[in-house]
Amino acid sequence: MIVSKLMAKLKQRRIELGYTQAEIANHLNLSQNTISNYENGIREMSLEDIEKLLDFLGLELSLPDRVENELLNRIDFTNSKIDWNSFGIDFFNELWSQKRQFIFPQHLHPTPLDTGETLLNKLSFYNSLVRVGIDLPDPYDQHEKSNTMIYTDFSEGTLAEFGPTFIEINCLQFQSRLEYLYHHHQEITEMFDLGESRITVKAFDMYRGDIPFPVFPLLKDTLTVNKSVSLGFDLFSFKSKYLKE
Repeated sequence: MIVSKLMAKLKQRRIELGYTQAEIANHLNLSQNTISNYENGIREMSLEDIEKLLDFLGLELSLPDRVENELLNRIDFTNSKIDWNSFGIDFFNELWSQKRQFIFPQHLHPTPLDTGETLLNKLSFYNSLVRVGIDLPDPYDQHEKSNTMIYTDFSEGTLAEFGPTFIEINCLQFQSRLEYLYHHHQEITEMFDLGESRITVKAFDMYRGDIPFPVFPLLKDTLTVNKSVSLGFDLFSFKSKYLKE
């Protein structure tokens, strides 16, 4: 749906600027028939070609702010009557079902300055987010049955910038992105070369538990990500730093 709406806008922009499909095809080193198939929704355009076309047409792809104030306004960590474990699970499921990209704002994060009960409420809330995120339906062969897969990114690079992040990945877009990463990032190159695997979504899924590479930062502003939820900080480091076992 996102891609089809984008292609409609790109087609409109092409016509406004007076370019023919043949001229666009020549710039992208594709056939005119391929461009026609893209614009008519017969084939899905690769991320790299979309980026080239955006640049050629003088456009930029930007994602709107997805923070939903009506949801955030319901969070009051001083309310001791709320079951924060259950509230966190319900809150995560509501975020996920809305198909948003969401990073929890800083003012909601636990801090050492929080009073005892408020801090415990926040930790219970965030622990439930991590647990329900990990429990998202994620069978090994899910991308063979649909065009998406769910990925949990706990790599150090992602934790440092976004905290634990749960991503729904568009597999068709991710395939072209994987091929790009293979040629530009040593960690991904080594992962496939050492495993003597083809550069495929299925092969990537096989290594999912052994990937120290920050996947989300590379994908977050691309069409590869259908939706995501990030804690916005590293809950694990916070707990180990400020709380005794």
